[in-house]
Amino acid sequence: MLVKPSDLAEPMLDKHGDDEPNSPPLLPASSSFYNPKESSGHQRGTASLMSCIINLASTCLGTGVLALPAAYASAGLLTGNAICIGAGLLTMLSLVLLDAAATRAKCEPTFYAMCETVLPGSGRVVDTAVVINCFGSACAYLVVFGDSLTSALGGLPRNAWVGGAVAAVAPLCFLRSMDALRVTSLLGV
Repeated sequence: MLVKPSDLAEPMLDKHGDDEPNSPPLLPASSSFYNPKESSGHQRGTASLMSCIINLASTCLGTGVLALPAAYASAGLLTGNAICIGAGLLTMLSLVLLDAAATRAKCEPTFYAMCETVLPGSGRVVDTAVVINCFGSACAYLVVFGDSLTSALGGLPRNAWVGGAVAAVAPLCFLRSMDALRVTSLLGV
């Protein structure tokens, strides 16, 4: 199902032609991204579209982008481009397959919902995989941060830089909503 940009500001109608909307609008009438005092999420676990874009951009433009020049240097321009295009196509394929499977199973197009639909109670497997992935990513970021600052600034050992980074970032880990990270994610981009 193709979605036109004009449809994004309206609730999506049920595929069977019912007049009842089955999901909230994708684009809010006004974004609270620029107003930190106002929360854009109406309930816990929601965020504005702009906050989601900034958080996703911050995730994508992290250490991976810093490693791309070294990867291209060792793989070459043609092979590097082929690998990047192939990874993008495989990502697109996985999302198309997830959407097709969710449509067939009549559930939300998320890995958690698919697991729960196919095998009730197995959604925790997805949660566990996400936790392990986030923990590993956080450790990798800390190692890169510590190595980079130790070699660039010297003076302090890597453990001191890593400890300082953990102390600075730890309070952000206890925020109730990803929406609250919109400003720090913007700074990270």
